Amino acid sequence: MSAVPAPGRMVFVVNQLARTSADQTTALLIAEAARRGLAVHVADVDALSLEPDGGVVARVRAVPPRGSVAEVLAATRAAPSLPLRLERGDALLIRTNPARETQRAWAHSVLLDLARQAQDRGVLVLNDPGGLARAQSKLYLSRVPDWCRPVTLVSRDADRLRRFLAEAPGKVVLKPLQGTRGRDVFLLDPERAQNLGQIIDVLTRDGFAMAQHFVPEATEGDLRVVLLEGQVLTAPDAQGRPVEAAVRRVPPAHDFRSNVATGGTPAAGRLTEGQRRSALAIGEQLVRDGIFLAGLDLIGEVAVEINVFSTGGLGDAGELEGVDFIAPVVDAFAARLAAVQELLSPRGG
Repeated sequence: MSAVPAPGRMVFVVNQLARTSADQTTALLIAEAARRGLAVHVADVDALSLEPDGGVVARVRAVPPRGSVAEVLAATRAAPSLPLRLERGDALLIRTNPARETQRAWAHSVLLDLARQAQDRGVLVLNDPGGLARAQSKLYLSRVPDWCRPVTLVSRDADRLRRFLAEAPGKVVLKPLQGTRGRDVFLLDPERAQNLGQIIDVLTRDGFAMAQHFVPEATEGDLRVVLLEGQVLTAPDAQGRPVEAAVRRVPPAHDFRSNVATGGTPAAGRLTEGQRRSALAIGEQLVRDGIFLAGLDLIGEVAVEINVFSTGGLGDAGELEGVDFIAPVVDAFAARLAAVQELLSPRGG
């Protein structure tokens, strides 16, 4: 079977196309890119191969240019799976979420290695696979300025974790270093830390624990801020005024966690000057690490998480603000791809 022809293609890599839903940011990006006439394909995380000559081939399904997001997804799933050899001038857009597929950690690890191989052969890879490797756990917070993050300890040492809790000026949040959707996140009061031994055992049984000083503003929820190329993503409203991509997630009355998966409610968000200053400082580090698109979870003026894999929230932000945050991201994708094409053209050398 021959490979799919033509240069300048966009390949979105996802955990599993079969489980991608129409309300996810990834689906919105895929549909918008295809609507513009770009040659868009989708591959599962385990669908890339290294050929004997060092080339990288992905088994992909072509994305149709028309239809609602749900219709586009359905048609893509029904399309034949064909091998596509990634060439100079193609783009590989990594939209995976390793934390949601811990049982397939092997696939996500190999993906980054294969993406580096493709990158070395002239394929545009976003986000940069080296940056993703550095940012694949919450430990990435240690790379940003101290004033942009809570006081944090990462350890598997139960005694050290207990001492951190005892020395904290107030409450402490304990959570797995690699996790998602607010799972196994605990808020502990040093003076009433019931079942601390069991909690530490749960968190360190299969990995490291992260302990952070509790940020009091967390009772009001957190703020998901999307950064594009190191800047807060903006899009114009109906009057042409720039609106920042930010969603406030309000925790339910019975829980301190604001994740939507744990009952948090999305609401329109507004950045304070202090939050914007923190976001831009973190954005500088993201640019250095080749992180093209990322989401920050801010509580007050500090970041408690940096989401570099499959950054979400753009659908909610767009609906809440009545603006299209998907278009400027696809604009940036297309501009990067066009710049690569220009370099490859005879005129560009």
